Amino acid sequence: TLSAGNNITLNESGNDIEITANFTQEGKYMISGGITWSGTGLTYDVSFLNYFFNGNKTANPTQVTLAASDPTNNRFDAIVVDEAGTVTTITGTPSANPEVPAIPEDQLQVTIILVAAGSTTPTIASEEIYMDDPTTNWTFSTYTTATPTGSINFAGTSSPKQGTECIEASTDARLGARFVRDTSFDAFQYTMLQVWVRFTGTAVATNKSLNVRFENSAGTLVANTVNLFNYGLQRGVLNTWQLVVVPITAFGALPATVKGLKMIMAGGTVGVVRQWDIDFMILTNGSVPFANVPTIAFFKNGTGIASQSGLNLIEGTGVTIDAVNNPTNNRVDYTINGPYKVYTALLTQTGTDAPTAVVLQNTLGITPTLTRFATGNYRITASNTFTANKTFCIVGQEANSGTGMNYIWASDSNDDEVLLQTYDGAGLGAALTDDKMDRLSVEIRVYK
Repeated sequence: TLSAGNNITLNESGNDIEITANFTQEGKYMISGGITWSGTGLTYDVSFLNYFFNGNKTANPTQVTLAASDPTNNRFDAIVVDEAGTVTTITGTPSANPEVPAIPEDQLQVTIILVAAGSTTPTIASEEIYMDDPTTNWTFSTYTTATPTGSINFAGTSSPKQGTECIEASTDARLGARFVRDTSFDAFQYTMLQVWVRFTGTAVATNKSLNVRFENSAGTLVANTVNLFNYGLQRGVLNTWQLVVVPITAFGALPATVKGLKMIMAGGTVGVVRQWDIDFMILTNGSVPFANVPTIAFFKNGTGIASQSGLNLIEGTGVTIDAVNNPTNNRVDYTINGPYKVYTALLTQTGTDAPTAVVLQNTLGITPTLTRFATGNYRITASNTFTANKTFCIVGQEANSGTGMNYIWASDSNDDEVLLQTYDGAGLGAALTDDKMDRLSVEIRVYK
């Protein structure tokens, strides 16, 4: 049994149920993007930010520099963004027991950074995957999913983000880059993957994704594939290095140790190459975005099950689900389709007239026609509706059948009609007779 609730409506149509969930987002929260240390002083790179602040908002990449550290005490600083997309910092108060600074209502917290006493740079652990070719402890190669078109140069020299080299790729969806470490390591000792990406030429088509996935010591891909376009990478930003920050948790249930990762530009037309450049790819325990995505409380028989940000409806035996995104009204409309379509009616017949119907339910998609063609013989007609071996008829007791025992029979005779007969009595000698239906309940089910 499904129950409607706040912002949820249920519309029944036969054995089908339409669920409409319409939630108005309120408040403010981060969606994607993040902060990484620039490598100099207390200056941090801020990636392209997606966030909700009285509607979906974005902020362009920038840099921020924190105030000099206190010589004696630690402090916490906040990096924040306002509704207009301006990124600034809030300097905390140094203390033996420092506290996170208060965030004004007109600002959204992106991340919190610990500024250690007397420090001139943050203390950050990192695993450098690609800096130049070679990068210590890592080996680079290409891999294919079929005979590819294009190439990958791991020692490109066209304006790298840092150092003297970058990865310059021009490939179709069958050629990717592979990065393997000398020894396995625990990816969860880090909080995020940082990578700089550059596109040239034309904007990246929307049917392409730049995917990253870890592999284990056996070279088997593990856990989730992450599409960098879901973490602030912009398809239309050209000839500019873009910072992408991916929380390590986005990769899902990684094994205790991993040994490498793969990157590929998936999608698009086979044989048609797409340029993409990569540089300064590291794992780090730096600051990750402060995310507070709205959740929905789920209940069963009034008992709370969980509070999650996603809803997954699963089809069952004989039950299908139609889901339609409705961006205009900021919702997804689901229709749960039952195992059959149904026509349910109360039939009344007198004299030589055709039966009349009080229709209680009709999900056939067509209005049947009722006719009388002989004494005690009636047709319920609906063209190409009553599928052979899938039509099931149920006939109840009439409300007022006069005297004596009566027999009523119904069956689909072809795809166009159901035959209904009424008899005066139930024995072998009973005769077909009119005037035997007075609000007779009839239900015809057509299974899918």
